Amino acid sequence: MTAETKLLAEVIRHSPDGADWFISTDSYDGIKYILGSLLTITEGDWIVNITEQNREAVASLIEKHGLSMKIVHTSVETKEQTVLLRGYDRMAFIGIKESFYEGLNQENIPTTLDIELD
Repeated sequence: MTAETKLLAEVIRHSPDGADWFISTDSYDGIKYILGSLLTITEGDWIVNITEQNREAVASLIEKHGLSMKIVHTSVETKEQTVLLRGYDRMAFIGIKESFYEGLNQENIPTTLDIELD
């Protein structure tokens, strides 16, 4: 599992109920089939609403399919539109809200990643 995949799964596991995970539509088309009914398709993004009921399933799919490397641009936002994670160019750039980052399990954040705290 790549460092980026491990981080993305950790972020999803700690995202608050009702947060949205946005995936740019220029990402790998197979994501639509991997995420299936969890995904809402809009003109500009594919969106997964994170809930208590689907959180672990979404994180497991990220890990199983190495989704971080199949996504061109991504973000996770709370229902209040606070950006928790920004990832660009297959997570070559990663930005995380500092207060959210502090609550993540640091054992699941590979030290090889260059993360900008917002």
